[in-house]
Amino acid sequence: MKTGRFTLAFAYLRLSNEEAQGGESSSITNQRMIVQNYCKQNNITLVREFVDDGYSGGNFNRPGFKEMLKQLEQGKANLVITKDLSRLGRDMREASYYAEQFFPEHGIQYIAIADNFDTAQDNIIAPFLFAMNEVYLRDGSRKVKDVLRNKRESGQYCACPPYGYRKDQENRHRLAPDEMTAPVVERIFRRAAAGDSSRKIALDLNADGIIPPLKYRVLYRDEFSEEGAARMLAALSGRLHLVYTGVTVSLEGKTLTQHEVTSVRFRTLTQADIIRYIATGEPMDKAGAYGIQGYGCVLVESISGDYYNVMGLPVCRLARMLTRFGVDTLALAVEKEKRE
Repeated sequence: MKTGRFTLAFAYLRLSNEEAQGGESSSITNQRMIVQNYCKQNNITLVREFVDDGYSGGNFNRPGFKEMLKQLEQGKANLVITKDLSRLGRDMREASYYAEQFFPEHGIQYIAIADNFDTAQDNIIAPFLFAMNEVYLRDGSRKVKDVLRNKRESGQYCACPPYGYRKDQENRHRLAPDEMTAPVVERIFRRAAAGDSSRKIALDLNADGIIPPLKYRVLYRDEFSEEGAARMLAALSGRLHLVYTGVTVSLEGKTLTQHEVTSVRFRTLTQADIIRYIATGEPMDKAGAYGIQGYGCVLVESISGDYYNVMGLPVCRLARMLTRFGVDTLALAVEKEKRE
């Protein structure tokens, strides 16, 4: 499996959370050692390594992998090396596409060391290897489903606790009332039993400053972690997402409700980008794990729509809605400046 003219190599290392429980044989450290030794033995210059630690092989939307493709398109290397084919991915169609079509069509040699796979040679058994990797993926998914089913049948709670509850500290598979939100749920039921509409109840809760369930979950109940922020940012990386905000104006018995939608496209993030951004602390209290008004602005490639909607309040739409109530926001601003 020696190479001739292909001497500038990228190493790609991947490990899913499930595989991390399997021990050192599948670890990133072990993969790195195998690839480095292979390069030394074959006089290959290892330019850079790309790592996706904690990412499933069934999904190719991984920050390290996407960054590697970007660097390959720029001609930074013409050889990709992995420990085996499963490190590239376990989805048979996607893995086969990259190994047998994408890499060769772009003049890139691909080597999977342990599987003796080399695009510079004939790979007769490659289809069987790709198929077995997908079987492993599907079998793992089936086993997870079986475990969850068995837990449910034995009375263990396996889902996310609904609003008003939390997981019992002594038994994580049992629910317990959440001291902070259980009274809110009781209040909602009392109001509903008294005949109040859902809309009226929601407006009263907002007026009393009750935090909406999703925001409460992120900020308090689930103790949003750096790992969660990393997963969210990786999911947004290189993709377009939509930000929705609903606005209700109620004045003198008249109510108007509208919504604003803004599309936001993230640039492709490397793992280093994600780690450094999380280190600023900014993602930890932000919806979507980023703040466009802060350091998160460097993650955004483009937006279409109201910038302030992404911050949390579509100011322009709110101003237009207020004119329907006879409120001229610019006239109020002039008056304010005169007073000051």
